[in-house]
Amino acid sequence: MAVDGGAEGGGVAVTMSEYEFIFVLSGISLEDDEAVNTLTTELDALLSSQRGMLRMTVTGEGSNAVSAAIATAQKAHELVDDVRFVRLDRDLVGVSDIADRIGRSRQNVDQWVRGQRCPSGPFPEPEAMVGASPVWLWADINAWLRPLGLDDGERRPTREQMNRIDLVLPSVRLVPTHFGGGRTDGGAEVSAFNVEARLVRSASRTRSAAARALHRHLLARAGEATDDEAFLRL
Repeated sequence: MAVDGGAEGGGVAVTMSEYEFIFVLSGISLEDDEAVNTLTTELDALLSSQRGMLRMTVTGEGSNAVSAAIATAQKAHELVDDVRFVRLDRDLVGVSDIADRIGRSRQNVDQWVRGQRCPSGPFPEPEAMVGASPVWLWADINAWLRPLGLDDGERRPTREQMNRIDLVLPSVRLVPTHFGGGRTDGGAEVSAFNVEARLVRSASRTRSAAARALHRHLLARAGEATDDEAFLRL
């Protein structure tokens, strides 16, 4: 669902959309009734555990998937201080999983995969191989199914957005929710960009050169210099 965020004081109107995320969490467990009830009630989240991995499926709103994920994680931290965000679950699916989710036969899906029937263009490339079987991001498959009316109606981050979200998630709780406030030249989008840039700076202090490369990309988007001095000013 997309809604117009409006514009106050002559600012730029920002269209807000809802995205579904599956976060891998730590710091709490399903036995922590207070934390689980709070996240379930306040965020309308669904928490589940499989082989010791705690996952939270939740919908967040933002001008894009990255800002929606950051805002959702920050809200969760406000509600439950002990919760930690590890990464996004990629929600990988095989042929049988796809068939089950859309109510079609495995043979039908296999025809799409082999290119024998392509009602919505070429089938997405697999994300990985599990043994001899390919698996795909459900987000890619769902987007491919959308023109056929077979999608589940949810928006999800792209692969590139997932990577950006994973980079900043461990540092989300370090950034105050009011950071970036007071700007009128772009409203929520400017605020979301500032938060993401600050988080990438924090993450890059302890991570690889890939973090700095992403941060330079963010600085370029903001029209800033890309040297280390500008990097540290954020």
